[in-house]
Amino acid sequence: MADQKIGSEWQNYGSISVSGNASAEATTDVTPRKIANFDTEIDNGVAVASHASDQIAIVDAGDYYLSAFVSFSGTLSRTFVVEVYIDGIASGVKFTRKLGTGGDVGSSACGAILALSASDIVTLYHSSTDGGTAFTMVDGQLNIFRLK
Repeated sequence: MADQKIGSEWQNYGSISVSGNASAEATTDVTPRKIANFDTEIDNGVAVASHASDQIAIVDAGDYYLSAFVSFSGTLSRTFVVEVYIDGIASGVKFTRKLGTGGDVGSSACGAILALSASDIVTLYHSSTDGGTAFTMVDGQLNIFRLK
C-alpha cells in the first residue's frame, strides 16, 4: 500500500487486518472483549501496527480518520457490537449488527475522525447484547489515517 494522498499532502497510516479467518474468538458474551485474530499489519510512520498484539499504537499526536470493517459469523439470531477502543476505553465509534437464522456471515463498518495522542492504543472489541456466545471474524480491518 502506497502513501495515502488526501488533498495536497501525503498522509501516514496504520492498519491491521485478517482475511479468510476461521478461528473463533475465545469468549463472547455481554462483556466487551478485544478482537484477537488479526494476522497482517502495515504502517507508515505515525503509528505502529501490530497483528501480534491486535492493535495500532499512535506515535504522533494529531487528528486521524479511523475506519473499521468486520465480516463475521456467530450465534444465530443474536445481536453483536463491534467498537473501537482507545487505551482500553470505549470510543463510541461502533456498529451493531444482528445475524439471521441461516448461519450467515454478516458485515458492517464504522468510522470517525478522532484526535489521538502519542502513545494511544487503538483496538477493536466485540460483544453480544442478547446472548450471543460465538463470534468469528472472517475478514476484518482496522485503519487509521493521519489528517493533520
